[in-house]
Amino acid sequence: MKNPRSELLIYLAAVLVGGGILFAVTMGRLDYVGLVLLIPSLIWLGGAVRQLSRDIKVRDWLSTEGTILSAQFWQYRFSRNPARVSAPFLAYRYEVRGSVYEGGPVVFGKFGSPEKILEPYPPGKAITVYYDPRHPERSRLRRGSGIRGFLRLLPPLALTVTSVIMISL
Repeated sequence: MKNPRSELLIYLAAVLVGGGILFAVTMGRLDYVGLVLLIPSLIWLGGAVRQLSRDIKVRDWLSTEGTILSAQFWQYRFSRNPARVSAPFLAYRYEVRGSVYEGGPVVFGKFGSPEKILEPYPPGKAITVYYDPRHPERSRLRRGSGIRGFLRLLPPLALTVTSVIMISL
């Protein structure tokens, strides 16, 4: 489940960006800080735009009825960090043109007690499932993120603009 190569790349990127910023600040060069921040901010912005485009495509997907198979609260930890992270987890089943598909895991970020978060999703409950008509194995329980998808663009966009301004100083 863990990918040591991707963890190494994340650590390496953090060290390079942090080291680049530290070097640029000690040299008194804000334009270098902007340059060091520009690349990660563009990657972050690209990821946010990609997620928003996926959310927009889901609006054209068809819907069918499905059933909740399981609703649990998973606990897991990242790497060797002893702190545990909890997340609600849903698995569901749906049928399209005579073929049965299982969707999940659906992990969504909501805050509160596990019982309150999972209360609306008891196993066996009928739900609406949105699926890609060209690839019915692709499914979601929501049509898109709405305004939250656009708000997700603000932090990387602000960092990108700030980086460009710093470069131009």
